[in-house]
Amino acid sequence: MRRLLRFIFTIFIIILLAIGALFMLPADRIAGLASDQIRAATGRDVTFDGRFKPSLWPQIGLSTDGIRISNAEWSDKETMISAKALSVGLDMASLLKGSIRVSKLELIEPIILLEKAADGRVNWEFSGSGEDKAIDAPSESDGSDVAVAIDQALISAGTVRFIDHSAGTETLVAGVNADLTLPDFAGPANLGVEALVNGQSVRADLSIAAFEEFMTGSVAPMKTSVRVGKARIDFDGRAGISPVAAEGQLDADLSDLRALTAVAGQPAPSLPAGVGQTVLAKGQVTLAPQGSLHLRNAALTLDSNKINGSADLTFGDKPFLSGAFEAGALDFSAFTGGSDGGGGEGWSTDPIDVSALGAMDADVSIVASSVDLGDTKLGRTNVLAKLTDRRLVLTLREVRAYDGTITGEVVINGRGGLSVGGDLNVASLSTQSLLKDLADYDRLLGTGDFSFKFLGSGNSMKAIMNSLSGSGSLALGQGEIRGFDLAGMLRNFDTSFVGANNRTIYESIGASFSIKDGVLQNSDLSFLAPLLKAAGLGQIGIGSQTLNYQVAPTAFGGSGDGDGIKVPLKITGTWANPKFNIDLEELARQRLDLDAKKQALEDKAKDELKKLEDKAKADLAKKLGLPVPQPETPAEPVVTNEAPAVSPEQPAATTEEPAITPEQPAVVEEEPKSPEDLLKDKLEDEAKKSILKLLGNR
Repeated sequence: MRRLLRFIFTIFIIILLAIGALFMLPADRIAGLASDQIRAATGRDVTFDGRFKPSLWPQIGLSTDGIRISNAEWSDKETMISAKALSVGLDMASLLKGSIRVSKLELIEPIILLEKAADGRVNWEFSGSGEDKAIDAPSESDGSDVAVAIDQALISAGTVRFIDHSAGTETLVAGVNADLTLPDFAGPANLGVEALVNGQSVRADLSIAAFEEFMTGSVAPMKTSVRVGKARIDFDGRAGISPVAAEGQLDADLSDLRALTAVAGQPAPSLPAGVGQTVLAKGQVTLAPQGSLHLRNAALTLDSNKINGSADLTFGDKPFLSGAFEAGALDFSAFTGGSDGGGGEGWSTDPIDVSALGAMDADVSIVASSVDLGDTKLGRTNVLAKLTDRRLVLTLREVRAYDGTITGEVVINGRGGLSVGGDLNVASLSTQSLLKDLADYDRLLGTGDFSFKFLGSGNSMKAIMNSLSGSGSLALGQGEIRGFDLAGMLRNFDTSFVGANNRTIYESIGASFSIKDGVLQNSDLSFLAPLLKAAGLGQIGIGSQTLNYQVAPTAFGGSGDGDGIKVPLKITGTWANPKFNIDLEELARQRLDLDAKKQALEDKAKDELKKLEDKAKADLAKKLGLPVPQPETPAEPVVTNEAPAVSPEQPAATTEEPAITPEQPAVVEEEPKSPEDLLKDKLEDEAKKSILKLLGNR
């Protein structure tokens, strides 16, 4: 920039010095002398296409119909600057005093080509044997130097074309109209420029308090105002051009993002409705000579979000941003499009664009009083964000959410697609508000602790949820599940205990789980309630939002102990519409098992009772001096295939009964008495003796 300005002033000085000879030399001779002087100062060839036309009234001056200045030798473009016409008017009184005051200088329809080679060379750096002498600013020690002042310098309908061969980009600035005033070379300079950059109107106003200091490499007071569409950038501070540096107060309104991106040659950003309506930035900004940008005491506003802090931005192969920010309530719900749970509609299939992760690398910390992410609502948030080559790592130092605290790490990886992972620990979290925001499910009430490791990939919420893998555990304290009465179902073997007026009160729930391909697998659920306890296992489809779970409860009847009867309950369907069924086959099997166990216990009790009875009889018989009765043993039948032998003395059996004669009565043999009968008879005899004794005594 500095060399370009010096080059322009060199042209002005040479042309002005030539005016003195206008009336003594031919026009061709004047053109030749001017070309020689410019070539000596810049190393570039200058061609005047038309004749010099001197004028005396209303001011002394000259004009030419065309001018061309050659490009750098390394460029394949022949011309760097060309103009349709050039005119210069001088103040006669200043010339008589030995100074040059340009009353008016106008460059009409100039075409300026600026190029940057792949190796970093630029075409606005000039060389020539007289460069230093020609372009150095006037100094007080050299009386031969002439001070230059410009009442007005105009560029009309100009075009600037910038080609960056190293980046492969080209920027076109058309319709350039510029107005420069420099009443005193050592004093203030004011420049106003209007142009179309990539079709977008731009207005810039620049005021330098000490132009000579600025041009010689010193830092001078500067004010700048840039308007791009409805956007504006105002700077009030100090700046210099050798090296390029600045520091001062920045006040910017970047709400017209469409206009700003057009100037940058980028398409308009695709933002959610309502986002980007207000984008403001204020703060102390410093552009260091090394090219880094520093922001202190910054106040940033994005719609309703207000952020304060400091930041540093360095430029290299990729910009790197570091900073620390504090904020009040932040609302980013528009970026997430609200809840993706859908209340039974499934996860969103809208594509998630993370291309912005490739814009820069970053290491930024932020502390906010609350954060609204649409799907989730966070309280006080203290997060460290590290972005490296499209991979964002969020370290959750402290995140208050749903009456609990979340710590851990979340990774958003935009390298070659989108993947999301994390390792989170949650303490005292409210399950109802969390599940309501995440999945539009508000039936589980309670407070619990969670640990959760996960990884998912895909370009939409649905794809990510269906690819989830990981593991975790949960432990819930006292709470309730609305929509069904588990105890009522189990006591009555009736699954109709569902609806808004039914609920299951529980004292604790604990479980661990694993996740694969978006399906959560659990086999150790522990459920404790006042009237029952339960063990559960099954699957929960996170991606499909489905249920396939079985709970085997035990009814206590309020006692709190005992195993009871385990009645299996199957839970199927979707998160939004769960279905409950008693497993009757399993219940019947358990009842058969219980009946068999009951019969075995009864048989065992009878055996034990018989043994006790036999022992009691034996003990009593010993005391009474009677034979000890032997335990009864069932006689085993003898099975034989031989017929009993018949002796000669024994007549053969006959079916006829023997006749009984009156003279021979029948003899009936008595069976021997059992020990029990003998004992009974003995007891009766003793009782009779006792009674007779009592009667005799009377």
